[in-house]
Amino acid sequence: TMKGVGVSTHSDPLTDPINQNYDFRGRPNNGDISVGVMANESTLSGNPYPSALDLFLVFWDADNTEIQMFKFWDEDRSINSHYYIDNKGGYGTWIPGSSDYATVHTTGGIYTRPTFLNYDNGGNPSGGDTGMGLDVSRLYAPIGQGFNIFADIAGDGQIIYKNSHRVYETESGSPFANFRSSQDNSGRNPNAGIDPSAVNPYDGYPPTLRFYTIFEDSHMRDMVLTFNPESTDGYDRGMDARHPMDAAKAEVFFPIIHTDPHPIGTFPYVIQSLPYELTKRVPLTFEVEMSSTRATIMSVDEINLPSRVYLYDSVDNTYQEITGGNRANIQLTQGDYEDRFFLVFRGRDDTNRSSESNQRTMEIEANVDFFQNNPVAQLEVSNPEGYNIKSAMIFDMSGKLVLNQNDLGDSTRFTFSTATFSDGVYIVKLTTSENVVIDYKMTVHNKR
Repeated sequence: TMKGVGVSTHSDPLTDPINQNYDFRGRPNNGDISVGVMANESTLSGNPYPSALDLFLVFWDADNTEIQMFKFWDEDRSINSHYYIDNKGGYGTWIPGSSDYATVHTTGGIYTRPTFLNYDNGGNPSGGDTGMGLDVSRLYAPIGQGFNIFADIAGDGQIIYKNSHRVYETESGSPFANFRSSQDNSGRNPNAGIDPSAVNPYDGYPPTLRFYTIFEDSHMRDMVLTFNPESTDGYDRGMDARHPMDAAKAEVFFPIIHTDPHPIGTFPYVIQSLPYELTKRVPLTFEVEMSSTRATIMSVDEINLPSRVYLYDSVDNTYQEITGGNRANIQLTQGDYEDRFFLVFRGRDDTNRSSESNQRTMEIEANVDFFQNNPVAQLEVSNPEGYNIKSAMIFDMSGKLVLNQNDLGDSTRFTFSTATFSDGVYIVKLTTSENVVIDYKMTVHNKR
């Protein structure tokens, strides 16, 4: 969209069209189109055709073995400024996740949302938590969609777009079309509320864990771990994706070892695929530039997981579950943490225990009420049974954590001020001492 034209009479530049006329002239692109790439570099490119582009076909084309992943820039569209330092944005990462056409065109591939960051005049990330990009599928790139191609090997120095990569997809024709939507799926758990006796809507999906790591007073990082019997513990092209490593204060990543023909060494990754083993330990490396920070790790998607997942601290010999509505909290000081933290697995609970747990969850959810009292700008929570609330978190729809309180106790009534919140929809997550998570969606309207 052309910058500098404002939003006319429309209120929302994201969902409402701007009064612009585009005059397209000349002959549309057709046939093979080559783009030069360099090893260990990102190359700005995009869909050159007057039709949608299937990135699975581009990635797995025999002429395009240089491609390691696709990177998509996303930004906070509510900021209407030309100044670089005023804007917030970051790069999301997409890979197919498999070489099987049917699987990828069922799942849409794997995409990690970008962490929004402020940047100074030198292009360096600065500032604290500024939210995350939208959860948009990237399998089909629409007309004019730009992206970066990251190549980790030189190959012949070019990738080729072909007519055979083109597909006919409309904005509403596919759930995987990369068209921006005003709806966001932040914090969703696909298994929540699903009747286990019904047809599994995620049948055909590989076991997948998506989790957020929230660094206090800094930012949030979206990461994905999947299980694929065709993958290895090392780097697997199309199944693993490099980490953007773009935050200034702290980072967390999967350390993956490379061998020939790829650059040799250990590199940071944001998406990792592994063959599943109950006894496997998946290392997580933390790098902290701040004097200290509290990191919270929590799952947001649990699809067909064969077991529960825990964060294991090999120094303190502690286990904290991050699935099933649970969160792990660790206190970190400045430094690098290698070979200390791991994701580990434990068997699922038996049916009777799971049934009892579900009944307890339903009981607690039925006895806790929420009310967003906009006239006095506060969220009111009624807890007549006196459940012990160990944490309260509120996220905006970009995924930004706007409120985080711990150890609230067993009071029968809680209030949280929303006077400083922007108008919009927010997700509330209360966690009890029994690790029951209660979700609530509230709408804030503050009269300014």
